Amino acid sequence: MALRYGWPIPDLATKCVCGEPFDPDHALLCPHAGFTIGRHDHLRNLFAKMLKKVCSEVAIEPPLIPITGETFDLKSTIKGPGARSDVSARGFWTPMQRAFFDIKVTHLNAPSYRQKEPSVVYRLHENDKKRKYNRRIIEIEQGHFTPLILSTSGGMGPECAIFVKLLAKKIAQKKNQEQSDVMRVLRTQIRFAVLKATLIAIRGTRGSLFQKKTDESADIDYNVVALDCDKDHSVN
Repeated sequence: MALRYGWPIPDLATKCVCGEPFDPDHALLCPHAGFTIGRHDHLRNLFAKMLKKVCSEVAIEPPLIPITGETFDLKSTIKGPGARSDVSARGFWTPMQRAFFDIKVTHLNAPSYRQKEPSVVYRLHENDKKRKYNRRIIEIEQGHFTPLILSTSGGMGPECAIFVKLLAKKIAQKKNQEQSDVMRVLRTQIRFAVLKATLIAIRGTRGSLFQKKTDESADIDYNVVALDCDKDHSVN
């Protein structure tokens, strides 16, 4: 609540280990302790888990097929041999076609975004991801690419919102549940994931000792038992 309404948060440190003054905005942007990576990985794993309900061959960080002399119109297209997306799944947008997703969590209150509308920031990041991945995935993988852009407050970019809506529809059809109920569950799970990762960034311990355990510590259990789509009965 304090983050959403800009209220002061009590008992925060005055300085970050990087030497900068510590406040919620700095906590969500500082690269120390791996919190930004952990926030990204939480959502990557959550989306992969959701996709497994309705798609086959779901993979986390699948490597892209190496380029063998192909050229692209955009110089920004990623061409490296180690390129990979965050998640892939077969049959999400089109039957039998692989869909590739790349996730980014942005902080809308960052100094460079404060004068921009959230919709503008979301589009900036969506277009940036497309410039890097779209043509390579279409031409080489013969797949479909979707950037999934979210904010630290739980908001979604336009393409991410379309993705979640279709995902809810597919799960509802498979589980014989109301789409509106499934949609509410998915949104709640996503926002809980972002919220918990945000709280870790603000309250979590920073420093080299924590960095060694980032992957283990970042594996949060989203305990949304009452809102589990896997239950046999309809979601209330």
